Amino acid sequence: MKKVIFISIVAFITATVIVLNLNAFHRIKSKVISVLTDSDEINNKNKSEGAVWGIDISHHQSKIDWNVLVKENKPSFVFLKATEGTTDTDQYFAERYQKLKSLGIPTGVYHFFTYRTVGKTQAANFINTIALNKGDLIPSLDLETKNSKLQSTEWILKEIKSFCTEIKSKFGFYPMIYCENDFKLKYLKDPFFNDFKYWISDFYREPKSDYVFWQYKVGYIKGIGRVDVDVLKKGLKLSDYQVPL
Repeated sequence: MKKVIFISIVAFITATVIVLNLNAFHRIKSKVISVLTDSDEINNKNKSEGAVWGIDISHHQSKIDWNVLVKENKPSFVFLKATEGTTDTDQYFAERYQKLKSLGIPTGVYHFFTYRTVGKTQAANFINTIALNKGDLIPSLDLETKNSKLQSTEWILKEIKSFCTEIKSKFGFYPMIYCENDFKLKYLKDPFFNDFKYWISDFYREPKSDYVFWQYKVGYIKGIGRVDVDVLKKGLKLSDYQVPL
């Protein structure tokens, strides 16, 4: 009798865990689906709201049909990955930068910051790879939470400052910073960052902190496929965030 009761209890617990896991899966699935949109929806939404929208691309978008992209859903701007860490250069950077220039699409190049090397050498990699031209957006520093635990908060703050200082020394202005709102609140509270421009990522709500660009969706864009979609904050002018050359 005791054995039967024990087996029944185990079966009940197992069934409960399965149900809870399924519920959690469906909640996560619904959230993921909610941020996936197609180009027609993005176009219609942005046209109706008068939004200035763009995309950010890197080697992860390995195939791009530029003719389809421009014909079906030409973005107002593109963020393009240039470098990562101290030595890496995105394999498509040079080719795509020239293509975007030929299409007349304002382009903002960015560097993906890593937590394994110091900011000064990462800045050198970025500076030696890019060439800013008239019409380009202010270059950006991509700061992400992943792997940030490799270093202390003090180290991260110091090396981000070092990177930004090198960029200002070279170009005369600080880079725009890409990050999530939580990252900004944790690492960028220092007054040093008060006047920086921000490109904030949040797929579920408008950023609580001030921003210039908002990475707000993952979309299926004709000519590319799955890609992050960004929008300029309402009321701002894209020309105000192009390099002062």
